[in-house]
Amino acid sequence: MAIKEKEKDSLTGASNKLREILTTEYKWETYLLGFLSAVAIALASLIFNGSLAVSEDAWLIGGYPKVFAGIVLGVGILGMILFLIPIFRPAFPELKKLSFPSGRNYAADLARTWIFLIVLVLVFLLYDAFLSALLGKIKF
Repeated sequence: MAIKEKEKDSLTGASNKLREILTTEYKWETYLLGFLSAVAIALASLIFNGSLAVSEDAWLIGGYPKVFAGIVLGVGILGMILFLIPIFRPAFPELKKLSFPSGRNYAADLARTWIFLIVLVLVFLLYDAFLSALLGKIKF
């Protein structure tokens, strides 16, 4: 019986290995996709901008460089979305757990934040005035 299973595995082993390779997700693939999609978006924007000229003699895209740039931009945006989905996917269940403050709590927190920012700005302005006056008296 073991011999029959081994023969059976040897007959279908190549397709199983291929299936395993194609279905395994490697971390570097995601980063490569992100990099290539950023390059595609940059290339398309350069063609749209006119910074990168496409020769009229170029096969298939020479007569319609803007159409080619649009296709490359679409592919780049699609690749960027596929790159960013695994990064943001864990955030969605966490967003469902959030509870937002009531109007009164929101207004109080907003007022505290603005007061803190104004005080911080005033402290830095005082530091700046003090250091400017001090350095103005010192001659280099």
